[in-house]
Amino acid sequence: MDLQQLHQPTPAALKQLMQWAVAPWCAEGHEAWPRSFRQAVFVVMCVAHRLGRRAVSASASASAREGTAAVAVFKIKPGRVRSRRVALPRVLWHEILSFCAREDWYGVIG
Repeated sequence: MDLQQLHQPTPAALKQLMQWAVAPWCAEGHEAWPRSFRQAVFVVMCVAHRLGRRAVSASASASAREGTAAVAVFKIKPGRVRSRRVALPRVLWHEILSFCAREDWYGVIG
């Protein structure tokens, strides 16, 4: 067996790469997407993480003020209501990213 045969992709690996190349973005096929898109996904997921931490922090402080478990809505002043921040799950962020096209962030980052 020569060196060139060692670096030949298997038919199954090639088939999987082609499926990722034509499919919407998914975490499993992330490497098949352009670098600019992968960098944008990284930034979006970092922002999602930060928003999730802020939502947890806000609900914990609201619970401490109220003396109860986290609630969906709480009153600031009589007659005014403010909704609590809610963290979106990672799966939902991945779903949102699957609607983006390969060229959506070309040249925006990096």
